[in-house]
Amino acid sequence: MPTPRQLRVAAETLLINEGLQLLRSVNEDAPVGPDELVGPYVRLYPGNTGRPGDSDEALCGDVGSGRWQFQVTCAGGTISHAEWALTRTLAAFTQKVRLTPDSGFVRQEYVPTFATEDTTTRPHRWFYPVLFTVQIP
Repeated sequence: MPTPRQLRVAAETLLINEGLQLLRSVNEDAPVGPDELVGPYVRLYPGNTGRPGDSDEALCGDVGSGRWQFQVTCAGGTISHAEWALTRTLAAFTQKVRLTPDSGFVRQEYVPTFATEDTTTRPHRWFYPVLFTVQIP
C-alpha cells in the first residue's frame, strides 16, 4: 500500500514533468517576470482536510478510507497564465494515470469554470483550484 508521502511525491513529479513550476512551500515566491506579472505555477495541497502545513505528513491522506485526495492550485498573473497551468495540470493527471504501481487511477473531482482573482497578494494573480482523488487498496 502506498504511503501518503509516496503519493504526494509522485504527483509532484508528474506536475514537474509537464513543465510546470511547482512551489513546494507557502514561503516560496511565485515566479515574477520583467513585466512584473506572475508567471504560471502550481502548488499541491495534499489531503482532504484543508490545507495542511508542509511538514504535516500525517494529514496528507486518508488511507483508512481507501482514497487520497489532493488539490492543485493553478495560478498566474493573468488568466491565460493560470489557464496554461490548468491545461498542463489536467494533462498530467487525466490520462489514466496511477501515482504508484499499487494505487488506483487519478480521478478528477472538480475543476472550476472561471478563474478567481487573488488581490491579497502582490503582484496579484488568478487561480484555479483543481481537486483529484486516488483510490488506495
